[in-house]
Amino acid sequence: AGDGSCASTCCRTLVAWDFDNSLVDDNTDTYVVKQLTPAIYREMRARDDQWTDLCKWTFKEMAKVGVTRARFEACLATLPCFNENLEAIKLIASTARADQVIISDSNTVLIDVVLRARGIAECFPEGTVFTNPARWTEVDVQQDSANTGADGDRLEVLDVDWFQDRSSPHSCPWSPENMCKGDILDTVKANLIGTSATAGTDNSDNRIRTIFVGDGHGDLSAALRMGHGDHVLARAGYPLLKALQELASRQPSGS
Repeated sequence: AGDGSCASTCCRTLVAWDFDNSLVDDNTDTYVVKQLTPAIYREMRARDDQWTDLCKWTFKEMAKVGVTRARFEACLATLPCFNENLEAIKLIASTARADQVIISDSNTVLIDVVLRARGIAECFPEGTVFTNPARWTEVDVQQDSANTGADGDRLEVLDVDWFQDRSSPHSCPWSPENMCKGDILDTVKANLIGTSATAGTDNSDNRIRTIFVGDGHGDLSAALRMGHGDHVLARAGYPLLKALQELASRQPSGS
């Protein structure tokens, strides 16, 4: 519960959305794989690669067996969403002194396709989606892809890389190697405070009330950055809530 410290109109509110299984009701990294290439999905789940690198491998395998960009994106556009979240996003976008961002371990292409399909892309202008970079790129068919066509054919493949600079690893023990959502959230809040100060906006206590919406282990670092008066909306039955409950149970009674 909040402490009332942000009850006045001078306080800004930031809503930070995780994407997969939080803003939307499935996992963008795996939804199309399961729908269009279940055999590749089974192989994907059997591998032990770093997750973002595994997605990169998976998307290439899908292209090798003939999944085109058009078919991929058409399937992705059917990914289920929470109607209540869509309405909330539109309300936040139209509310003064309210900001919203997406902080997700998905990627730029997958999120953009879903946002456009759901008619809310304009609610997240440039600089408000923090996720792994991705792009469609043409590559040569591999020699071992006998079922894909003759040598010299080219495929359009969804290529994804890490959000985190591989040469400058973060130090967060709660986060995967490719992204620390807590660090991202801290940067977003610092930028909002700086923007208010530059614009001369009345926000004298430099307070940003933050609402974080998440579900998975990768959201824990952001959830742990919440302060007094902030809120975590953790999806019931998913790892984030379980992790928070476990950490709370370790605290000395009365603390």
